[in-house]
Amino acid sequence: MDKIMQVATVDGTLTRQIPALLRRIREKGLALTCISARPTNPSFFDEIGADHVSLHLTRRITPMIDLSVLLKLYFLFRRERPIVVHTHTPKANLLGQLAAYLARVPVRIVTIHGFYFTPDTPYLRRVLLIWMERWTVRWSQLLFLVNEEDCASAIRLRICTPEKVRLLTGGNGIDLSRYNRRATSADQKRLVRNELSIPDTAKVVGFVGRLVRTKGLSDLFTAAQMVRTRIPSVVFLIVGPVDAERSDAFDPASELPRSVAGICRFTGFREDTPALYAIMDVFVLPSYREGMPMSLMEAAAMAIPSVVTDIRGCRAIVEHEQSGLVVPVHSPQKIATAVIRLLEDQELARRLGENAEATAQARFDAQTSAESVVAEYTRLLSESIRRPTPHVSAGTPQADAKLGAIGGQ
Repeated sequence: MDKIMQVATVDGTLTRQIPALLRRIREKGLALTCISARPTNPSFFDEIGADHVSLHLTRRITPMIDLSVLLKLYFLFRRERPIVVHTHTPKANLLGQLAAYLARVPVRIVTIHGFYFTPDTPYLRRVLLIWMERWTVRWSQLLFLVNEEDCASAIRLRICTPEKVRLLTGGNGIDLSRYNRRATSADQKRLVRNELSIPDTAKVVGFVGRLVRTKGLSDLFTAAQMVRTRIPSVVFLIVGPVDAERSDAFDPASELPRSVAGICRFTGFREDTPALYAIMDVFVLPSYREGMPMSLMEAAAMAIPSVVTDIRGCRAIVEHEQSGLVVPVHSPQKIATAVIRLLEDQELARRLGENAEATAQARFDAQTSAESVVAEYTRLLSESIRRPTPHVSAGTPQADAKLGAIGGQ
């Protein structure tokens, strides 16, 4: 059976950012192998009928370990002979694309879910990151990017030629049937509030994401102190795990200001995020760097007005004064002012929330994103057949079967 391989540094990229794509691949009857560090959610791969291969992939630069992973990927690709290798996240992109190129995999695709450099990145680190992206894309045939600003940057910085770039409109999208405010009952919302000790009358300001400093959490909690002064009953609901592997991990136990500890609720990782969004009055994402933040798309689909920082990714989702409020980066005072405004002006909050929901319905469907990716698989495989490789020879039954498997259904 023809096989497609998806490679990421951690399994969360696969299970939370591209589940619709993985399911669509399986629906087409193709074998699927996912490769990452040891999975935190192995049952997901069993559920969709995919194999999983664990490798010692890390976010850190570890030359000897990285060389070992590169060799293992190369021999895996040579042995399994996938027709497509699609990689995600910087380390997996670099090693996976080089290994696929050396193994002569017919179709090699990269998705960059947001560049890791920003205008504030130190010069030498920025140069290194751009160099890594250039080499990664050089070994591939196609680059998917999740927002228009990254597409422009990729071309301007000579990371990629224009003909290699594809924009995933709406990023990887979200499950719009799951993120629907009307799908959560009043009883479910009451249960969540009771579980988290949030009074029925309290206004709830929410955040969903990994607890790392680049998400702007220090600014958020400074803003929370200002909001509490104006609205004493407010509660800040923080959903997501501490990302201990990251050097900028934010540990609430040691870094949360004592003055707001009583109004914050930390849930850690949760599967029932729609029910948690459903009790939020305002969503806040004060990040310093984003690609196409899924949490912001989810909040939009749940008709929640958002306060976001003026960065790429956030700007691609929220239009100021139309579907949310956009504030400068590193501005706790501006965050607080915007949150207070939305909590006190119910009509404004309702209008922005409704506009956000309409935007989500029009642009953020994960199924649409998955179909556009699979269409590129078909196109590139067709081109590889016209340029015969050891894997596929044009005009053979094998070649026809490969095209039919991806292009059919």
